[in-house]
Amino acid sequence: MDNLHNECLGQTGVDENLILNARKGEFPEDPKLKCYMRCILNEIGTIEDDGSIDVDGVLAVLPEEFKDQAEPVFRKCANIGGSDPCDIVFLTNKCAYAENPSVSIVK
Repeated sequence: MDNLHNECLGQTGVDENLILNARKGEFPEDPKLKCYMRCILNEIGTIEDDGSIDVDGVLAVLPEEFKDQAEPVFRKCANIGGSDPCDIVFLTNKCAYAENPSVSIVK
């Protein structure tokens, strides 16, 4: 996960404090933070070009012990919408955190 973090940090230039705060449930409307979240899913191959999330792909890369709690959350939150791919992933993650913080993509 550190490699993904460093890659996406470099690609987006997001302030690391925003990532740390997102891990605690604070989701400011920051374009770089939104695109950082998109980058994470893009790098693991679980996002479509339009920003929609491949829920089955997300579940496939999760450790087995998280799948049961993550599946209903991502099925509920994956189609929440958004104005662009970065916004879609941001809103999905915000929803996922609200449902169950342990399945958030920002770790």
